[in-house]
Amino acid sequence: MNVTIIIYTSDQEKATGFYRTLLGADPILAVPGMTEFELNEGTKLGIMPAAGIVRILEGEISEPICSQDHVKCELYLSKENADQLYENSMKAGGISLGGFKLRNWGEEVAYCLDLDGNLIAFARR
Repeated sequence: MNVTIIIYTSDQEKATGFYRTLLGADPILAVPGMTEFELNEGTKLGIMPAAGIVRILEGEISEPICSQDHVKCELYLSKENADQLYENSMKAGGISLGGFKLRNWGEEVAYCLDLDGNLIAFARR
């Protein structure tokens, strides 16, 4: 199974820059209306302007709110280099919600918000 996780943004170019810095990788797709990064084999992160999903669904939903006051999703990144990914997110303009702490599920996790208020967790075992 292939999976694409799509997050919505108010500014595709800025969000693409943020995730390019965070992931240390170039997108595998970058066209008006969609940017995609490969997270691992079979899993991609898509970045779509919020107005795009409204058009696709022909107005059946209102435009998703993209702000740091309205968290809509969490991207949970569990990697050995979680420290580096967290530092990359700070360099890219992410907002720290606390450094690494041991959580009751056995992983050390740090959190931040991206430019559109999406929550990102950086986990290490």
